[in-house]
Amino acid sequence: SMPPGTKTMSETPAALASATLAQLYIQQDHLEQARRVLARVLAADPFHGHALALAERLAARPRARLYAA
Repeated sequence: SMPPGTKTMSETPAALASATLAQLYIQQDHLEQARRVLARVLAADPFHGHALALAERLAARPRARLYAA
């Protein structure tokens, strides 16, 4: 078991910063960058709540828009 006071992966600054970065990318419509960042977060922490929620939002967006100029 983990020693008391140990942070879970979801709370690590790197994962948090990455999920926040992905959120900013989504807001700016940089969906491909957002997908890449989220893939990295979820590879490190498959149960990262914020990243999972963002990934679901991305999955709902039509991919066709990514290739429109």
